[in-house]
Amino acid sequence: MISRPFRRILRLCAALLFVMSGCGGCTEGGGDEPPTVVVSGVPANGTFLVGEELNITIQASDPEGGALTFAWDHKPKEVAWTVGTRAEFLPFSNEAVFSWDPLASDALNAEPIQLIFIVTDVAGSSTEKVVTLKILPGNGKPVFKSNASELYDPRSGKGLEFNVTVTDQDSAQVTLAMDQASKPAGSTFMQTGPYEGKFSWEPTVEQLERKVYSVNFTADDAENPVENFKVTIVIRTASAVVIDRDQTNQMCPGEAVIEHLPIGAQRTPGMPYRFEARLLNPAYDRAVLYITSRPPYNGEPPAEGERSGDAVEMVMEGDRLVAEVSPYTSFIGDSGALPVYYQICAFDDDAAGLDAIACAPSSGDLQLWHSFTDYTPDAPSCVEDGLDLLRGNDDFDSAVPLDERWDEFRVCEGNDDFFSVTLRDGESALFSAVYNKGANITFVAYDSAQSPVPVKLSTCTGLATAEVTAPSGGGTFYVKASGDNVNYVLRAFKSGNAQQCSDATSEPNEDAATAKPVTAGMTVNGEICPDGNDLDVFAIPLTAGDELTVTHTFTNAMGNLDMTLFAPGQVVDKGGSGSAFTFGLTDMETLTHTATVTGTYNLLVFNNNEGANRYQLVFTVAAAPPCMDADGAGHTKATAMIIPADSEVTLTSMAVCPGAADWLQRTEFGPVLGELIVTGGTGTIDDASITVYDNADNIVGTGVRNANRLDFDFFPAAAGQHYYKIETTKRVQYELTLIR
Repeated sequence: MISRPFRRILRLCAALLFVMSGCGGCTEGGGDEPPTVVVSGVPANGTFLVGEELNITIQASDPEGGALTFAWDHKPKEVAWTVGTRAEFLPFSNEAVFSWDPLASDALNAEPIQLIFIVTDVAGSSTEKVVTLKILPGNGKPVFKSNASELYDPRSGKGLEFNVTVTDQDSAQVTLAMDQASKPAGSTFMQTGPYEGKFSWEPTVEQLERKVYSVNFTADDAENPVENFKVTIVIRTASAVVIDRDQTNQMCPGEAVIEHLPIGAQRTPGMPYRFEARLLNPAYDRAVLYITSRPPYNGEPPAEGERSGDAVEMVMEGDRLVAEVSPYTSFIGDSGALPVYYQICAFDDDAAGLDAIACAPSSGDLQLWHSFTDYTPDAPSCVEDGLDLLRGNDDFDSAVPLDERWDEFRVCEGNDDFFSVTLRDGESALFSAVYNKGANITFVAYDSAQSPVPVKLSTCTGLATAEVTAPSGGGTFYVKASGDNVNYVLRAFKSGNAQQCSDATSEPNEDAATAKPVTAGMTVNGEICPDGNDLDVFAIPLTAGDELTVTHTFTNAMGNLDMTLFAPGQVVDKGGSGSAFTFGLTDMETLTHTATVTGTYNLLVFNNNEGANRYQLVFTVAAAPPCMDADGAGHTKATAMIIPADSEVTLTSMAVCPGAADWLQRTEFGPVLGELIVTGGTGTIDDASITVYDNADNIVGTGVRNANRLDFDFFPAAAGQHYYKIETTKRVQYELTLIR
């Protein structure tokens, strides 16, 4: 993901290119009238308390309809405001967002700060808006900034950890502690900084049966009354979800407690997401909104650029629930679109077990989430998901294979999404799709003859399922999603006993010692077995300069097979770094590699998805053509050709072949400058290298790429014989110049 500062640079560069390209003498887009600018989000009384976040939106338009650029500044400069290091500014085509969370040091400045927002059109006309703010200190007592609730999914394979954080405007340190009466057995809490502590817990199997835990924490600054804070821990499913075949017929307990209309796509940077719901059952005391940009269905930790685990206590106004969440705009990638997931859970503090919590959306054993897309103002009205943009899964032939995990997608109007699953003899699968109830989306499932099969819909939430069973010999099945600007997650749950893996009789060939020998022109049929540890290794002898091509055919829908080629001497391992590697999302991959040394190469075939899959390999070798290397250079140090001892010498019409390095020698006694250029052959300067050794085999010089040549220099530690070794991975002709 491109960093936020780099995205800002890209936007500014795009605006600059627009100005530079211009429109000659035309007047359209940026005449004499300056931009019109409206600033919102400014505190009404011009004062701001430390401890909160300031979010200001700058909206602008150009009377001539031209492009705009946004910038900001502040005064007075001589004051040490933290605005220069803590503020974030996100410019878009017609608006920008300024965010800043002042610290206590900002409140020490006696004079107000002036924030200056500048909008410029393509003609250079500018409009400035000045916002004057007085930063005031907070109330001085500790304020908890942590989530009021934490979700724990045991499928992550890790224990639960979270930080408890406070702010305090006038204390150098706050003592944090966990209430021993409420702590779960086996949990620990340790203060890790002046205002922060870490909670850690790995629940036992018995503890996982209880779904809700409430843990109390305290903050003491030794000046004010002790502050209390309760964190509700909600335990999700204790194991991988097993789908009931009648799942869509089950009731939705959460919808009987919480009434909520899912929010639609958002396009208001700087403005909070707003959620509203009704609490239908007065037995529940409170409600929490959980929201994340991490797909929440597989129990995986967040990746870089994802915002995970926000929890907001909803404000209760009678039976009405309201929550506002700061926007995730800064987390949006280059596509301009970010899927965001959320759910609302209500708690009955007097109940226990499953009765203590009700979440919406819900459906039987599944724990579902609503989803919406947050777009930047520059983004189109609907942006397809990354997989669709990459390969266009728009018909049966380009259908994306599904595996047994939830994957996230988005469908736009007029661009259907197709998916497939390939089943073996004895297998069946259940297509399951989750989406917002009432969203503009439909699903159609197809059998192996591409004829529609029944799709079942939940009566109370967004869940669609279709069951398919493999005919004799197996087959490929499909599902199509059609809709307009809708996020959804999709998965194929397999069941049944598949035919035994046929590769078991040809084992072992798991490593270099047991590799199956192959030769040029051979076709091999094999299978990776479904235990997740099966590896197939093949050994093929190559001569330096030989070009090996391996064509790999398999059914990607049954598992993504990959290949790694290891050179002689390299360790054959699934996670190892070989000479060549292939990865793709199609049913055929091709690996091509030119051997750099003579010896036995090992090809490893493995499955990234840990499923059974049959494959076919075709090995083709194009022998290295004769390499004309009659320049007299030796190919070992002992036979190194002697170079004239002139102060400047250039060797022309030199040639070097893969696997047969040129060795040259001469006596050196002063500083040497060298240059090697490639003058012909099948390679380039990127394929060549030069290394200089003294008579004790110490490396004293190495060629460094400079444009189309290799440069090097060295100063002999002592006068004596020195050796020049020129190597290449392809056949090249070269010139070598030495000056001293």
